[in-house]
Amino acid sequence: MRSKKILICFFIITLIVFYISNYSTIYTIDDLAYVIGIGFDTTDDNGIIKLSLQVAIPNSHGDNQGSSQSESSIVKTVECNTINDGINLINSYIGKKLSLSYCKVIIFSKDIPSKKIINYTATLLNDVEVRPYCSVLLSKCEASYFLQNSEPLLEKLSSKYYNSTPSPEQTTGFTEHINLVDFYNDYYDTFGDPCAVLGDITSEEDEKGHIENFGIASFHNGMLTGELTGEETIYHLIVTNQLQNTVLSIPNPFNDSEYIALSIDSTHTKSKAKIVNGFPYITCNVKFNTRILSSSINSDYLDKNNLEKIEDYANSFFKVNIENYLYKTSLVLKSDIAKFGKYGVRNFLTWDKWKEYDWLTKYASSTFKVNVDTHLKSSYLVVGIN
Repeated sequence: MRSKKILICFFIITLIVFYISNYSTIYTIDDLAYVIGIGFDTTDDNGIIKLSLQVAIPNSHGDNQGSSQSESSIVKTVECNTINDGINLINSYIGKKLSLSYCKVIIFSKDIPSKKIINYTATLLNDVEVRPYCSVLLSKCEASYFLQNSEPLLEKLSSKYYNSTPSPEQTTGFTEHINLVDFYNDYYDTFGDPCAVLGDITSEEDEKGHIENFGIASFHNGMLTGELTGEETIYHLIVTNQLQNTVLSIPNPFNDSEYIALSIDSTHTKSKAKIVNGFPYITCNVKFNTRILSSSINSDYLDKNNLEKIEDYANSFFKVNIENYLYKTSLVLKSDIAKFGKYGVRNFLTWDKWKEYDWLTKYASSTFKVNVDTHLKSSYLVVGIN
């Protein structure tokens, strides 16, 4: 009993000594500079990394009113051999220890070779400070330019914008939230291919640029294969059961010169895959809950026959567009970004048989069957006047 007490006391004293001896390595808020964005660009030398860090500037008054992008953060860019070398270089410029714990977005220039992107991703995930759920974005412009010129239209502080912006699946559906760890895992997955948010800086003459995240970029076999537009991304989110809310317009079946705006409140897609003649045969059964938003003076959307006609037209419209999206991923992009492989694996008895089949290569020869069932609600509409 006595020896146990002595051992406990020795352990406590050891902890106290260790804590005191390492006190000099403890940093306070004033000692740290917080990185909110990391950017990677190409250089003329393939062995050199062009690294950009967007660092938040603390507001000494504790009031964000009147702050602008240029006042709330700075962007430092260096050319270096490794990511860690670059961080040390920027540390020397800033005079504070850089903390990556609050990084919200990782931006890769579209011109960077895809295999380098996955290497950079692996390095960042190996850093205990980098959160695995920060967003991954592929920029059409240079990443350094994106960070220097980005300014959200309705939010002056980029750090707050990166942190508070709702997932696009909940608002527009024009892009997808893709985080660092999922992007890395998808690169080595056998069920599907990785994709990234497609971003750019839009600006008009004499105006500062603004962030525009629109569409997604697809990868296959370590290579960038192409892009999906904003509307195609909506159908991607529908097929993958991620879409929560958006608005789509379809031609008015009663008047060719008009469109009907439909609010899509929820979707449910049940997919399955089988092997036919050696190639994937994929079926998607899609159900929509929609509500009519637009109306006109001669419309009568409360009439049951009219609603059924709109539902039939919507079924045909959505079926064609979903099929177009699916065949684009297989024939053009050759990338299974919808992860249909998780359904295809059920056709194989062993893991070795599944790997031998090489789903991600066979996906380019897939056949698709799409069934759409639209449930239309006409509430909150003004009754048409005839």
